[in-house]
Amino acid sequence: MLVVLLSLAACAKTELQDAAASTSLQESLAYEVSDFTDEYKLFAQNDYLEFFLNAATTEFFVKNKKDGEIYHSNPQDWSSNPAILDDAVKSEIASVFSLTYYNDAGNSFSMSAHRDSVILQQFKILTYPDDPCRVSVKYVVGDDTSDNILPVVITQETFEKYTLDSEGITKSERAEILKGYRLLNEKEISKIESQTNRDRIYQLYPHVNEMPIYEMRQTTNNNMKKRLKEHVQKTELTLELIEEDLARIEPFESSAKKPTFMVTIDYALDGPELVASIPSASYESPANFYLSNIQLLPYFNALSGDGIIFVPDGSGAVIDVSKPHAPEFSSLSLPLYGREIVKDMTVQSNTTGIISNFALFPVYGISSDRGGLFCVLEKGDAVASITANSASVGGYSKVYADFNVWPNDYLSFGTARLTAFSYIFPRRPISSDLRVRYMFLESVNSGYLGMAKVYQEYLSRSGFIKRLPEDEPYPLLIEFVGGVAKNQSVLGVMSDRVLPLTSYADALAITQDLLDSGVPESSLNIRYNAWSNKGYFNTSYESIRLDGSLGGKSGFGKLSGFLRDHGIGFYPDINLMYVGKDILFDGFGPSRNASRTIVSEIATTAMINPIRMASYTDRGKRYVLSPLHAGKVLRGSLEDAKDLNLTSVSLGEYGRQLQSDYKKKSLVTRAEALDLAIGNLDYARDSGFGILLEGAGAPFLPFADFIAKMPLSNSLFKATDYSVPFMQIVLHGYANYSGESRNLAADTQRGLLEAAEGGAGLSYTWIAAPDSILINTELADVFYSANYKNSWNDALLSFKKFYGTFSGLHARLIVNHEILADGLARTTYDNGSAVIVNFSGEERVVDGALVPANDFVFIEAIR
Repeated sequence: MLVVLLSLAACAKTELQDAAASTSLQESLAYEVSDFTDEYKLFAQNDYLEFFLNAATTEFFVKNKKDGEIYHSNPQDWSSNPAILDDAVKSEIASVFSLTYYNDAGNSFSMSAHRDSVILQQFKILTYPDDPCRVSVKYVVGDDTSDNILPVVITQETFEKYTLDSEGITKSERAEILKGYRLLNEKEISKIESQTNRDRIYQLYPHVNEMPIYEMRQTTNNNMKKRLKEHVQKTELTLELIEEDLARIEPFESSAKKPTFMVTIDYALDGPELVASIPSASYESPANFYLSNIQLLPYFNALSGDGIIFVPDGSGAVIDVSKPHAPEFSSLSLPLYGREIVKDMTVQSNTTGIISNFALFPVYGISSDRGGLFCVLEKGDAVASITANSASVGGYSKVYADFNVWPNDYLSFGTARLTAFSYIFPRRPISSDLRVRYMFLESVNSGYLGMAKVYQEYLSRSGFIKRLPEDEPYPLLIEFVGGVAKNQSVLGVMSDRVLPLTSYADALAITQDLLDSGVPESSLNIRYNAWSNKGYFNTSYESIRLDGSLGGKSGFGKLSGFLRDHGIGFYPDINLMYVGKDILFDGFGPSRNASRTIVSEIATTAMINPIRMASYTDRGKRYVLSPLHAGKVLRGSLEDAKDLNLTSVSLGEYGRQLQSDYKKKSLVTRAEALDLAIGNLDYARDSGFGILLEGAGAPFLPFADFIAKMPLSNSLFKATDYSVPFMQIVLHGYANYSGESRNLAADTQRGLLEAAEGGAGLSYTWIAAPDSILINTELADVFYSANYKNSWNDALLSFKKFYGTFSGLHARLIVNHEILADGLARTTYDNGSAVIVNFSGEERVVDGALVPANDFVFIEAIR
């Protein structure tokens, strides 16, 4: 019997230790699992939570002592649910994790904790007498047939000849053996209702029609397996026969055995929260196999009735699981911090060509009227996707993190009629642990608003965000675009020259006009893009090279001095993500300093034309800068920035995207790229620079003095039901932020209303030159109406209205957000004031206040 020492003290937060398994199945199993009954027992507790574990199945539940609510790792009716007919699906739902792996032929397969470890009795439970708040479960995943006479899969011919027809067993023993297995042949497989499950069988056993097999049923429990093993040992079946059959059944495997993976899950109670971790040692794979993805606790608090799922799509999105969703729109997967461009170079940086925002916060949640679960990814977030399913198989709605710990890519070759693929894998997986923190919400505070407040408190106590001063001014962000290279004739010779769009003198003059028009100096922030290094498609920023066509060093000094003297925030952009033009003696060489793809190509990316939805083909392409080289570029540029008397810079997309580098000799995984990015931002801050970032993913929040282009809505995926200002609820009163430039937005009025709903600053992107000057450049469609005169009046009028509304609210916290009706929302602040936004085309009346169509009103607090 295991003895667990319990203490009612709240456990201190500690770094979770690696309970990595040994490589031997014999060593990894410290006791017989059958010693335990199929019951939940208390394994850990503190002042807030009790952790009960089923020592026979490794399912668990957590009891919140405050309200008595119970949160199950898996649905409790999975074995009896009449909607689930397939054993493999039942086993998946019963699992606390699943994984995907590849063999060296590029074929992918899946395993689950229940099917490939628990029912094989290949796990052990570790307790820690000196730490009553922690328990670990160590799994051997995959059948090890070396000492197991009970086959998981075997051919019909062998099984019937040497087992079922054996004279060593009785008729009743034969019948009991048959109960533990199912026959798979063409006829039996055709009876399976789910096409997905039929496909899965043919993927695992490609020759099953010609060579029928018996497969162990997923519902065969431990006690039954023990009896079956006793029966089979009386027959003529041998380990040699089993291995010979495996070689016939799985001809594409490099050996007769299936791969075996060692996965450890460490559970720790940290105050009122549960932390689940998988150490990086779990990703180790046997030769010729690659552990690709791990899905951690996919069914934790899964719903079988009404409730909501929150996903971090853009500003935030909600799935109402009580509403019907068509099967093709019932699932969603969101890669955190944008797609990995080095792997997917067809999806580009600025405008993706699809209606898609970045998922910038590594969080998700699921709740019902009984309470909720809110989850924060603390490690492994750089390689994670948030996956949600609404009323999937069995009627369960779920949301979870899917970690891509070993990425892959493929080369295609052949002819139009016959194409083959060769899969390529980096030399190693990521080196980061996986860790998810689970927070338990009371029913009265379990919606997206409650989740946002819990996350806000988490970020605050972790030091990621700090309150703004009470007198922090409401911001206006103006982004100037300096220049772009254009093929021009000089003395009859065509050459690329920087075409001035907004010179240094232009930027100074427009800024002066803004001040003269009543924009307060303290509110104004200037971001200057394409201001040096050959303009928009820049050279390497390892050194800053001012361009004479924009005004040279003298002109730039006048501009920066003017802004400094007036206390205006000034953020010239330094590009640490891309290099658009390779020139001599700039410290950058594509073969050395650009990232490589998994298939060893130099990584490039192209802007997408938002009108034609196609890539530009010439100067629109840019090299993806290796994260290993970005630090050197940053150090060089900041040294030059000091010489220019700059005290702040924009690092732009560095705040919302992660690049990896798959060079064979200097591999940088996406998880490592995140650590490098944080280190570089820390260096910039310690060097005394203020920083503007775009979007600002959660890991970058401590470094952002201003957040530009924060998403103010979701991506309009059909799997979600409505957008919510989750990011704004979390960050309002803690950060200065603005949304997309109003004059470049597809729907300028809606963008204005979304800014009002989330308390965002206004933003405009301007050039001083006529719009026509961009004809025959890659920016013609990107900045199609950017001349400042086109939106000057709108900017002044909108800013005046927003300044009057939000000046007293900018440092306040959002305490409530309500969707009052379709197209009608109210945001309430901690001083009692509220902003009601009407997105509809008809005027509305709310609590006696008239809200005009496509407008908003400010309701001042009653004092």
